[in-house]
Amino acid sequence: MKNNTTPSNVAEWQKFLHEMYGDNNAVYYQSILQLIAMLSLTVKKLADSIRKGKNEETPKRIANCISKTFAIANRFQGMDMASFLAIKYPIDGCAYCGEKPCKCEENRSEHIPSAKTESQLGWNFKNWQVHLDDVYGPKNRSAGIDYIILRLFQELSELLAIATEVDYISRPATVIKQEYGKELADVFAWLFAIANVFEINIDHATLSIYSNGCPTCGKKKCECTKFFITDGQISHITNANSLPNH
Repeated sequence: MKNNTTPSNVAEWQKFLHEMYGDNNAVYYQSILQLIAMLSLTVKKLADSIRKGKNEETPKRIANCISKTFAIANRFQGMDMASFLAIKYPIDGCAYCGEKPCKCEENRSEHIPSAKTESQLGWNFKNWQVHLDDVYGPKNRSAGIDYIILRLFQELSELLAIATEVDYISRPATVIKQEYGKELADVFAWLFAIANVFEINIDHATLSIYSNGCPTCGKKKCECTKFFITDGQISHITNANSLPNH
């Protein structure tokens, strides 16, 4: 990492946030379903701030969503989100129509298998924002922010479907891991789309929130507990109305 402490690309951010929150996530979130629920609640707070026109909160909310998305990825040993992003969103253009910018219709064709481009593995958030805006920006801006948020919630529902199907559909764990990785890449892509609409630099947003440690406890290795105090009231970490800022 740059200066041995500051993450500069997707892989380094994944490692950085795991070192900060990995123990807490393992102790306080006993299942992937709980982590998906926390991500969903964090996305809801992002959507609420946009709906209310509180755009000054949007960079922080996006950064919080980035952290929660990595938390799900880090549930799996060796899940490299930079690789999943590179496979799902190849450098040459849309993975469905092959065009840049995308020319897909609503009922698009199947995903075109592609090998990941090694250069993409070192991309930072800004590189991904620029790439995805080149490919999908025109369509996203035409569809509008409500459509983008809807698609983000749809990806959350896909994660939930995977988690709930595990108990009664027989698939190897390696296959399920791949499914999670692809859906998490889509979550990132729609978060980047929101950032592009509001001209938010995600690199700057995440650094401003996390570079000095957990924004709630201030520690490089988070020491937040399951219960915390907000406005003099003891709150549970799963209280949707008083989530900590990570």
